[in-house]
Amino acid sequence: ILLADECDPFSRALILRGLAVANVNIIKDEASQMPSDEEVDLRSTTTLRGHLKHLETLVHHNIDTLIGPTRRDIDTEDIAPARDSQSLIEPVTVTVEFTVINRKRFPTSRYLFIEVDPVA
Repeated sequence: ILLADECDPFSRALILRGLAVANVNIIKDEASQMPSDEEVDLRSTTTLRGHLKHLETLVHHNIDTLIGPTRRDIDTEDIAPARDSQSLIEPVTVTVEFTVINRKRFPTSRYLFIEVDPVA
């Protein structure tokens, strides 16, 4: 929950709801070794994956009806879309993967993959 103004009881709130999972892999290995040379070509692969499942964005117009006047001990599991909430986008599942491959004798390679699927 992101509040526009915490002091104003009639402030709007942006609600982001869903499951976020992130994974980072760093792999360093020998790509090749020159027969006449003792030098080894090292390859470093770094991959970052992010998965947002059932991502919903809502704007709630009155935070007092959403979380109450105290604004403490908020449990986001108990927050349901109320009649004075407005959906910004339909629920989606987003997958993002970014990979960087570095090698000593080759240029750096970068790959980006983004997939957005609607939730039925």
